[in-house]
Amino acid sequence: MTEEYTNKGQKDRAEKAQLPIKKGREMTGLTQEAMAEVLGVDVRTLRRYESGEVPTPDAILVDLAERVKSPLLVHEHYKTKYRIADDLMPSVEEMELTQAVVRLLNALADLERNQVASKLLAMSSDGMIDMTEEPHYTFVLSKLEGVRKAVEQLRYCDKGGRK
Repeated sequence: MTEEYTNKGQKDRAEKAQLPIKKGREMTGLTQEAMAEVLGVDVRTLRRYESGEVPTPDAILVDLAERVKSPLLVHEHYKTKYRIADDLMPSVEEMELTQAVVRLLNALADLERNQVASKLLAMSSDGMIDMTEEPHYTFVLSKLEGVRKAVEQLRYCDKGGRK
C-alpha cells in the first residue's frame, strides 16, 4: 500500500513549490469560491487543500488537471503527496517542446559518448555486478537516470497547438 506523507511532510515539500491544486486553480483564473463550486467541494476545504493543511484527494487533482489540460499537475501532486512517488519520480519543470527534445537528445548522446551500453553489457555478462564493477554500475545508472528524466520532461512539456 502506498504511504501518504503526513500533512507536515507535504507542507514542508510544498514550501519549495506551489501546491498543484493552487497552481491549477490559478491556471484557470478562477477564484477559490468559483473553483470550489466547479470541483464540488466546500470553499473552506479548497483553502485547506491549497494551504497544504489537508492533502488533496487524487480524484480532485486529476479532475482539475484534466480541466486545465496539464498532466504535469498530476505528476507534481503525486511527488508532493506520496513518499514513494517523491523517491522514484524525477522532478520535472515546465518547458517548451523544443527544449525538451534537445534535453532528450543530449541525454541520449551522453549515453553514446560514455559508452554506457557496452559498459553495461560487459559488467552484466557474468550475471552479477562485483565490488570492482560497482562504481561503474553506479555511473551507468546515473547516465540512464538522465535519460529517464529527459523522457519525463518530454512527456510533460508544453507541446503547443492544443485545442
